[in-house]
Amino acid sequence: MPTVPTPSTALDALALFALLGFVVVHASLAVGRQGLVVYVATSYVVYGWIAWSLAGLITRAGPRAGSRAHRVVTPVVTAFILAGWDFGDDAIGSTVRDLYTYRDPSGFMGVPLSNFLGWLLSGWVIFQLFALLVDRFSPATTATVRRGYRLWPCAIWALVPVQYLADFASAPETTVERGGRTFAVADVYEASATAAILTMLFTAVIAGSHAWHRPGDDEPAEDASQQPPCR
Repeated sequence: MPTVPTPSTALDALALFALLGFVVVHASLAVGRQGLVVYVATSYVVYGWIAWSLAGLITRAGPRAGSRAHRVVTPVVTAFILAGWDFGDDAIGSTVRDLYTYRDPSGFMGVPLSNFLGWLLSGWVIFQLFALLVDRFSPATTATVRRGYRLWPCAIWALVPVQYLADFASAPETTVERGGRTFAVADVYEASATAAILTMLFTAVIAGSHAWHRPGDDEPAEDASQQPPCR
């Protein structure tokens, strides 16, 4: 499985380049340049970092917290979030875009269950390793406490289902054949949009609610003199 998705058009390449730039900046702010190098050496470069950021929000561990949740639970949650992205993406990549093929297409739009289990296992191993190393690196700035910093990964994750819905709306009435099976292009996009809504959009909403309501950030401290007296 590649660490960076393969673009199929010039527009896809441009979007991927912009997304890669975002990840470099976002990750550098969280773990510094040295941490970024370690992340690139161990993880899925683009969507992996966004999945890691969302998992940190969901588990309330934060990007660098050294708690047990950060070191154990967050990598597991990250693996499921990343596999949720692959759930919809592989259906399109292996059929409509013909980026890769399976010898015996099966399961979800020709993508076998073993593929998704592989993503879960490899994602967990990679991010478990990263979780054990990330605490050695400090944030480059205080930007990570800002609400906007936390919300950007949520917004990007939520845009993927929108893209699939747009592809479904403009899908041609044609079919593709892969591995002896025939798939309607519109059906593939519809299935991927459905999968992304139930996985990626749901994840983005949950993580976004944590990012927005996380106390202590972006809000002025209350005047202690206005607090009610203790009894």
